[in-house]
Amino acid sequence: MGIQTYFAIAQRYSKEELAEQIEIVSTSPVLSGLLETVNGVLAMTADR
Repeated sequence: MGIQTYFAIAQRYSKEELAEQIEIVSTSPVLSGLLETVNGVLAMTADR
């Protein structure tokens, strides 16, 4: 069990994982519509 913290973890997605996530978001009609509605101002969070 690690130390509890309020900071994000330092681990990052690999280039391949990031490209896959971008592809999912950019091809989703729901997420594309959401991004257009909020003018692209949206906070994305990682599942890690």
